[in-house]
Amino acid sequence: MPLASPKPQSRSKAGSQTAGDLLSHSRLPPWIVKALKANRIRRLSQLADLTDRDMLRLEGIGQRALALIRAEIARSPAGRSPSGGEAAAPGAVAP
Repeated sequence: MPLASPKPQSRSKAGSQTAGDLLSHSRLPPWIVKALKANRIRRLSQLADLTDRDMLRLEGIGQRALALIRAEIARSPAGRSPSGGEAAAPGAVAP
């Protein structure tokens, strides 16, 4: 009688995170991805909840990197609101 193969193990504990959320799949320049990974950040969703001040405290992240990160978050599913629309820009006023 053949032995049954074990079920494949899930690699991610959080099922809601997708490969598209990975920094390595983003449009961020390699120097920003490298700086974020050095700070143990691997996903855009980890950045979406940080304030600008918190991001600027990260080693290797300055004003230019912050602007590019915010633009990438707004473009990605990590930055979209639960209703499916685009996230508001920081400092934007609702109509």
